[in-house]
Amino acid sequence: MNTEKLEKIKADLEQSRSWLQEIKNSKASIQFNYNKIFCVGMNKSATESMKAALIELGFPFAPQLPAEMMLKDWAEIRFDKLIDFCY
Repeated sequence: MNTEKLEKIKADLEQSRSWLQEIKNSKASIQFNYNKIFCVGMNKSATESMKAALIELGFPFAPQLPAEMMLKDWAEIRFDKLIDFCY
């Protein structure tokens, strides 16, 4: 990897850390009671990074495997289990 690309990646990472710190500092003003965040994406689309950031901010998260097990229900347009899982 060339030096220019590496420096760009480092700068982007530092900017992301700065934004995350700003969000953490203002965390007290965030209402967690009713907010839900759904992060859905393909492989290598930063979903694990999003999960790590949300955990760092104190958001609870649901495990992925039980939701994946409901794919057949979703395909058959039976959303009751999925809705229950989301609440």
